[in-house]
Parts: sequence; structure tokens; C-alpha cells
Amino acid sequence: MITLDMSKKLITVPITDQAFDTTSGIVTLSVLITTDGTAPYDLTGKTVTARFNPAEVESAVLSVVDGKVQLPVYSNYLKPAINYIQLIVREGDTVDPAPMLKWAVGTGLKGTTPATGAPDIVTALIAEVTAAVDSLATVQSACETAQTGAELAESNAETSATNASTSAANALLSEQNALTSEQHAKTSEDNALGVYNDIVDGEAGRNANESVRISNENARNVFETYSAVKAYVVNNKVAYNGSSYVCILASTGNLPTNATYWLPIALKGDYSGDIIPFTDTNSFYPTDEVGDALVYAGTKLNFPATNLVTNGDFSNGTTGWTPYLGASLSASNNTMSIKGTGADYYVRAFNNTSIDCVTGKKVYTKIMARVTNESCLLLYPRLVGSTGGTAIINGQSSPVANQWYTFNSVSVITNQAGVFQVGIGHQYAELAIALDKVAEVKYVLAIDLTATFGAGNEPSLAEMDAIMANYPNSWFDGTVNPLLTSRQMYNDKASKVQEAWITPTLLNGWVDVGSADGTFGYRKNSFGELEFKGGITGGAENTIAFNLQANYVPSKNKYSLVVSTLSFGVIYVNSDSSVLVRIKGAGTTRVSFDNVTIRLS
Repeated sequence: MITLDMSKKLITVPITDQAFDTTSGIVTLSVLITTDGTAPYDLTGKTVTARFNPAEVESAVLSVVDGKVQLPVYSNYLKPAINYIQLIVREGDTVDPAPMLKWAVGTGLKGTTPATGAPDIVTALIAEVTAAVDSLATVQSACETAQTGAELAESNAETSATNASTSAANALLSEQNALTSEQHAKTSEDNALGVYNDIVDGEAGRNANESVRISNENARNVFETYSAVKAYVVNNKVAYNGSSYVCILASTGNLPTNATYWLPIALKGDYSGDIIPFTDTNSFYPTDEVGDALVYAGTKLNFPATNLVTNGDFSNGTTGWTPYLGASLSASNNTMSIKGTGADYYVRAFNNTSIDCVTGKKVYTKIMARVTNESCLLLYPRLVGSTGGTAIINGQSSPVANQWYTFNSVSVITNQAGVFQVGIGHQYAELAIALDKVAEVKYVLAIDLTATFGAGNEPSLAEMDAIMANYPNSWFDGTVNPLLTSRQMYNDKASKVQEAWITPTLLNGWVDVGSADGTFGYRKNSFGELEFKGGITGGAENTIAFNLQANYVPSKNKYSLVVSTLSFGVIYVNSDSSVLVRIKGAGTTRVSFDNVTIRLS
């Protein structure tokens, strides 16, 4: 028996005849495999074969007896020379080779040649079987590899086919999407063209309407002494021989007395009565004796008005104006520039007027302003008390650069304190954006309407705009006296649009019997008086016929005589909004309201 140490690589062992066993008739070498030269190597579940060199053969699986490997030795395994024997230990796919055993074989080794050739035949058969098994295993492995490759190829082919199908579908979808996008683009282009054409058509129509409006306005503003050589157009007004006329058909050389071309506004009187002049140019009614006729020779109504903004046209630089926080001021060519310093988002300036802030007082203001940049969020007037109160702001968001805006308003003072302050500002999103941004201001105006016209008689915004239109740039400096001449007042009244009739709800059995121009009703005339038309019948005597709407109620009880088909009567227009009819035989008579006019003040 010999011992192999698995921790070694090569072992040279002198082997003598005593190492062999011939009990079975076969020369057998008993080998003990150890892990370190002493401890047995565990062969449980393992197989052991032997590889011989230089014969280059490997034995069949060897038997293990009492933990020792039984190695049969045949002469055809060994050569008379240096031989190497290595045991191969296998466990499943794990191979654990033992150390190489170096063995010098001489001639005449006892027991190495068996008596018969049977062992060699067995050995040969074992070798052939082993080779066949190895070959079969190699073929099986090759087959498995081929099958795996075939399955992978089939899978790849299926994947390629799927990808090709998906690509084809995607290509078709892309083509359809491209066609849809092209159709959408064409539709958008058609829509844009349609919108553009609509804009062009609308602008053309607007321009045409504006031309007509300007033409009509220019014609309406003509009021002069008639000239036989001038071509007059519709709405021109002329004075002729003490009468006034308005043109209704364009012509040249046709006298205003020709009804085809002219409509009389006011005809000259015959002066058959007494003629009494005014005693004072500020009086509307004479204070001396009353005659049959009254001459009003161009006297103007006494309505002086003052622009209470100091230096509102900036003819004196920036005098009277104060910058607020992030602003610097400069002025040239009657225009003030408010420039941002980057210290605040709000860049503004203000002017303290001499108007005392009294609750209920009304103030008319007008400001022209613009910004010179596209970054402005808000261009706004700021009207407030100098010592506090709510600021009145009504501005223009996102103003267009270099476009002038007119801000005009009638403000009612509520909680403002001090004096009325007029300001103008422009706002930005960031301090850096506000830096060096400029707003320009001109023609700033403020008029105390309550002081000028009296409480309750203040004109509306539209009326003030119309009055100021008589002045260049709708602005004046200092005090004008009068604010409005009699001729201007007459023109304004002549051109004022009359409001619609109101049909009341009749009470206490009263019903409408109509009139020549429609149903029974009431309204305010151009002088602010309450006037009626039509008639009613059927109600009881001394009963309320109807109630007036809130804006048509007189400040105190008023009455007027009326006629009926049977007698005279009285109507009472009361401050509680009721209208009472007192007439004898009311239920059977028609009560006429035609030409009844009531002053509301």
C-alpha cells in the first residue's frame, strides 16, 4: 500500500513488489488517499479513475475497499521507464485530481504481466465503453447546444417578425399622423386667413363709420352766419335774418327759408311788445319791469371754473409736482417725465390741489399719460387725500408703449382727508425692471364741481367731457369765466339725446286711454323736468293713479291743472312718489296729461 497526500502536487515513491497484492490473480496496488499525509480523504459519493502516462490511458472506475483505492496494474499500462500515475476523484461535475505519482518502472517487474490476455481485453473493452460514453456525452452536449441555439434562433426570428410588424404599424401610424397634422395645419391656415379677412373687413367698416362720424361731427359743429356761396352739408347750422336753421339736404345758394334744404331751429320774433334789456351782465332774469319781450344780446352765463392743479401743463418745469420714492422728475415741451430709480415697483408723482376734502364733494379730473416701454403692468391716476383716505385708482393695465391714454373721472370724496391730491404712476413687476422706465404726462386738470355748480347740480362725467371739448386739448389753466357760454349751452341742449318714455303701473281702477304718439307715460326732458303724455280714465275721484320711479320724484309736493272731457281738475305729484288725481266725475271722464311738465327741484 502507498499513501497519497492531496495537498501535494508530485510524489516520488519507491515501489517494491511488497506494495502489490495478487490475491485476485490481478496485480493490484492499494492506495490510501489523505488530505495531509495522515487524515483519510473522504471518498463517500465519489468515483475514482486512474490516468497513466506515458501510456496516455485512463482506467475505468476503480473500486474502493476499506477506504483504499484498488488500482489494477497491467503491463500495457506501464512502460519500462519513468511513469506517472494520477488518481482522478469526481463528484458530479466536480473533478479533484490527486497528486502525480512518479514511478520508475524497470524490466521484470513481478506480476505486471497476467497469465492470459483476458485482462487486456477487459481493459480494452472498458476503454472503448468509456470512450463511447464520453463521445455520447459530447454528442448529447452538442445536441443540447444545437437545440438551445435553434430555440434561440426561433425566438429571435419571432421577435424580429414582431418588431417588423410593429415597425410597419408605426410607420403607417406616423404617415396617418403626418397627414392629419398637414390637414390641421391647412385648417389653421384657412382659419387664420378668415380671421385676418374679418379683421381687415371690420377695420375697413370701422374706418368708414369713423369717417362718417367725423364728417357729421364737423358738420354739427358749424354754426355761422349764412353765406350764399358756401356749400352746406347736413347738420350745418346758420343764422339768417335773426332766425337759426339746420341743414337737412346738402346744397349751395339755397336760402335757409327754403324748407327743402333747411329746418328752422328758432324763428325771429316781431318785437311787437316792450323791449327790456338786462340790468346786469351776470343776471339771467331782469330785475326791473317786465315787458312783452326780452333781449339777450350775447350775455354769457356766470359759471366761472378754476383748474386747481398747479402747473398742469408743465410750462414751469416740474414746479408743484413731487416725486414719490422710486421716481425722478423732469419736464420739457409741456410734458413731464416720471423716471424709475429702481427703489420701488411703483413710480409716481403727485400734485396737492387747493380742494378741501369734504365728504360728498365732487371733483372732475383729467390726465393724459403714456409709457415709453412694453414692461409696464399698470399706468394709473391716483386720486387721494393729502393726509389719508382710500386712493381712487382707475388705470390702464398693460399699456401699449408710446400710446397716449386719457384718464378722466368725476370722483366723490368719501373718507379722503386733507386736500385733494392728483397723482399719476406706472407699476412694474420687479425693482430692476422699474429702473430707468419712463412715463410721460401732460394736460392735468382738476375742477371742484360742487363749488362751481352747487351741491346737487354737478354735471355728469359725460357732460363735463362735452364741456371741456370746447377747450383746446380739453384743458385750460387758471380760471375761465364763464366755463360755458349761452350758445354752447344751447348747442348742448339742442343735441342732447332724449330719454325713452316710462309706462307706469296704473292703480285704483285707472286705465290707459293712450295718446296720439303712443301709450300713457312720463320721462325727463332735456332740461331735467318731469313731463307726461297721454291720458287715463276709469279711476275713482281723489285716488292715487300711479307711483313714479325713484329718479323721477320731486324734492317737494307739486301740482298741476289738467283738463278732462267734462271739467278741469288737479293732479298732485308728491315727494313720496305718488301721483294723485282729483277731478269731478273721474270714473267716466278722460283725464289728459298731455303737455304737463313738473320741475323736480
